[in-house]
Amino acid sequence: MNQYKHNLLTRFMKYYREKGVWKTLRRMYEQPYRLLFKGQMCLYYADMNQLSESVLNLPNGITIECKKKYNEAIGSEMQRMIDYWDKENETDKVRERFEKGAILWIIKLDENIAGFGWSIRGKMVHPFYLPLTPHDAVLFSYEIFEEYRGCSLYTLLLNFIFGRLKLEGVGRAFIFVSAWNTPSIRGIEKSCFRKFCKARRFHPFGRNITIWS
Repeated sequence: MNQYKHNLLTRFMKYYREKGVWKTLRRMYEQPYRLLFKGQMCLYYADMNQLSESVLNLPNGITIECKKKYNEAIGSEMQRMIDYWDKENETDKVRERFEKGAILWIIKLDENIAGFGWSIRGKMVHPFYLPLTPHDAVLFSYEIFEEYRGCSLYTLLLNFIFGRLKLEGVGRAFIFVSAWNTPSIRGIEKSCFRKFCKARRFHPFGRNITIWS
């Protein structure tokens, strides 16, 4: 128990030194909220028939690239993302996602990587909340790096991906986010996505069970 308290205090002091007073206080407030709503997800959908192709027009200084193969995504230019994946223990997942047909989307501001996200068509890399057709797509695992937040890049990235998916024949797209993740929810609701429902997913004995709110 003493070792546990020591580790907890060490992590707290490290976070405080790196993030400062305000972000530390916000983290202390958010943690109980996350525990309360852990596992509950908000699902959103977008109907491509209602989408204008104007979403493909990007402001000056912003570019969006897509990578369809692992060796396209791993390189010196991508070091910022590799560092992020290593920190989040997701490096092994990256190769798996490409092998299953997922596409990596990268948004850049003035040639600097500002964030990224994934999409996949007709399926999901793990069991999804509802059946998907070949004309459906799922967007997942999105991140805008901290210094680029507050510039609407998240919404811009989502809408651009919608436009590209529509050109490829996708009729409907889904995205999901933890119920406690208020910043991501705000960004999603500014895009072409519309609220679908809240749900929890369980995997007893290898079965995918979804409980709808």
